[in-house]
Amino acid sequence: MQKRPPSIILVLGIVAAIAVFVGLNRLMAPSAPGQHAEEEPPPEQKTEQKAEQPRPANEKPTDTKKDKSKQPVVIIETNKGTIKAKLFTDEMPVTTKNFIELTDRGFYNGLTWHRVEPGFVIQGGDPQGNGMGGSGKTIKLEINSKHNFNKAGMLGMARSQAPDSASSQFFITLGPAPHLNSGYACFGEVTEGLDVLPKIKVGDKMTKVLMEGEKPAKETPKG
Repeated sequence: MQKRPPSIILVLGIVAAIAVFVGLNRLMAPSAPGQHAEEEPPPEQKTEQKAEQPRPANEKPTDTKKDKSKQPVVIIETNKGTIKAKLFTDEMPVTTKNFIELTDRGFYNGLTWHRVEPGFVIQGGDPQGNGMGGSGKTIKLEINSKHNFNKAGMLGMARSQAPDSASSQFFITLGPAPHLNSGYACFGEVTEGLDVLPKIKVGDKMTKVLMEGEKPAKETPKG
């Protein structure tokens, strides 16, 4: 057998190596033009995430919860002026519920202030107009040390000597009355119309009593 010169064998070896290298590159090449390892997946494979929008530094988040700190306000219109008072619904739930229910029925519309004690109280809410009447229902006495009669403009429920006898009659203080603190339900405080209180005389009327933001109820038969 004729031996090939070493130079030819070397050339053939180089050519074979190049062929192997080119073949491997073709096997490892991408299957589609422009696709590479870092390319984003097709749209159907994407997981869309909504980016959180930055808020201005001075913007406060919107509170969707109802503001429970706002106390309901009763409006007492009289022939001497208008009185507004906030009600302590959180601390005095039984008393305020009774008062609001009577107000919503229109119970107080047209009733008189049948008792006036200068420097002490004005009192109304009696359908008989003599201090002997009520709504036909009585409520349990509530006392809360957070609220008291130590100044003018405090609302309280009138009652007889029996602690749980309050019904519809209520009073508003014209000055400090601390001796009432332990025996009478203090359920509200005048916020507007303090100057109206001293003008009230016996026989003056509550022409209309309603909760703020509500339409006035029609006057209902008393008794």
